[in-house]
Amino acid sequence: WELYERDQALGILDARIEESDGEEAVIRVINVALLCTQGSPHQRPPMSRVVKMLTGDIEVPEVVTKPSYITEWQRRGGNSSSQACKP
Repeated sequence: WELYERDQALGILDARIEESDGEEAVIRVINVALLCTQGSPHQRPPMSRVVKMLTGDIEVPEVVTKPSYITEWQRRGGNSSSQACKP
């Protein structure tokens, strides 16, 4: 999520991956993945829409909120940077 927020989402790619459909396709997949991991079912797209977004038949919404599981994980100490802020 931190890479996504800093407009560096491509940084999550494994360096060993040599082939891709281009940056635009990779960003589309990342955005769809973030939509699919939203905490509320109402925020997640149905699979029929996911398929259309992945194939490029429809646009992927640009505004993606931070998935709630990340916030919960950080509260439980899963993020080392959040640990540094705790007393």
